[in-house]
Amino acid sequence: MLGDPRNDENRIVSQMHSIFLRFHNLIVDRTNRAHPDWSDRQVFEDSRRQVRDYYQIAVFTDFLPTIISRDAFSSSGIGGGNRPSFPRLQFFNPCKVGMPVEFSVGAYRFGHSMIRAIYRLNSTLAERLPVFTLTGDPNKDLGGFRPSPSNFAIDWNFFFLMQGQTRQVGKPQPSHKMDNSLVFPLSLLPVGDAGSGPTSLSQRNLPRSEQLGLPSGQAVASAYGVTPLRDDQILIGKATGDAADAAAITSVAPSFAGKAPLWTYVLAEATTVAYRVHDGHIDGGQIAPMKLGPVGGRIVAETFGGILLAASKSILYDSSFQQDNDLVGSGPVTFADIIHAVITH
Repeated sequence: MLGDPRNDENRIVSQMHSIFLRFHNLIVDRTNRAHPDWSDRQVFEDSRRQVRDYYQIAVFTDFLPTIISRDAFSSSGIGGGNRPSFPRLQFFNPCKVGMPVEFSVGAYRFGHSMIRAIYRLNSTLAERLPVFTLTGDPNKDLGGFRPSPSNFAIDWNFFFLMQGQTRQVGKPQPSHKMDNSLVFPLSLLPVGDAGSGPTSLSQRNLPRSEQLGLPSGQAVASAYGVTPLRDDQILIGKATGDAADAAAITSVAPSFAGKAPLWTYVLAEATTVAYRVHDGHIDGGQIAPMKLGPVGGRIVAETFGGILLAASKSILYDSSFQQDNDLVGSGPVTFADIIHAVITH
């Protein structure tokens, strides 16, 4: 059962969804053994609480620190220890504004730039597959909303550094950089899933932000009290350091001077976190991990933190939660820990 049909948008996301279904069933079995006198309803409710808590902890102790710069993450107050803490919200009040469009249509689309052109799913399927093609053949790409071939089962060692695993070539497969470039398969989105819109993901993202009236990246930076990036620091293209791979936004279109689309700005900001950028190019090698910076990171951190704060049953308010060290280890919970628990118990 899918609460959100987008969880079946591609074969990687759908199999991650199935991991959490199996994790739920694992927790139910363990709860049944621990409390044989409980009713089915009691077992279900407590298991749901545990799965929700583990998921939220992994988001805040594993996922968010990986994608948000340390300064942006720590300034939101949500990190630290083995579980999230109460956030310090300055710009996002979930009870008043709901889901901010600056997050949903702008900053959180940073992940589109990180998608690889092709993926290897397991060691028996030699062919590496793109996320989308226009062939319509379910064996040629990872598009979802249809049955998955039996040999498409994911070996998660190709996506996470699992317990006892050492880094090898292609294991796990690294994401692409958070820069202003997308791989070619993202220009081949299925038209049927989005009506008559363009097949290019970038041609969907940018007009949508304009239609919803998003402020520019510079305007958001100013509202946050952050010095906006200069136009010559907002690069369009790949963050390789090769001058031929990227150019300043104003050399692409002068009308963007001082008003870069928020999505574009957030990706350019990530490049400036990792590299020295000026005069429309990268100067020197990488100086820090490529992560969301003070604007993009704050939008994402406060949105996640605000949702957690507004949810009365979130991990912030669950004093009864006790981490099962036999199941996920004793350290901060990671998604690899949850996957490992599913496949080994």
